Amino acid sequence: MSAEPWSNASTIAAGIRVPSAIGDYLVLKAIRDTGGTAVVVSDADILHAQAEIARDVGLYTGPEGAATWAAIKLLHQREFLTGGEDVMLFSTSLGLKYSVQ
Repeated sequence: MSAEPWSNASTIAAGIRVPSAIGDYLVLKAIRDTGGTAVVVSDADILHAQAEIARDVGLYTGPEGAATWAAIKLLHQREFLTGGEDVMLFSTSLGLKYSVQ
């Protein structure tokens, strides 16, 4: 099973801006096997999360990492997460890469 291609994919997070992921079937399997879910976050949410991480954690992550922060907050708001879970967020990009020179 694979994911439907995302037509006209558009986001400030270039590292996750793909119409169809190469390993989409692996991601879908992991979500199904663990009872997980996936969410969409807006560019505005990503930018807000990027600033929040910098302020609260001291990291200037790229928008891809900030997208995970925004997603976790959304999942908590929707009560998919209750606050008792152990969660790990990955940030593999640096905000400076995206800074205007």
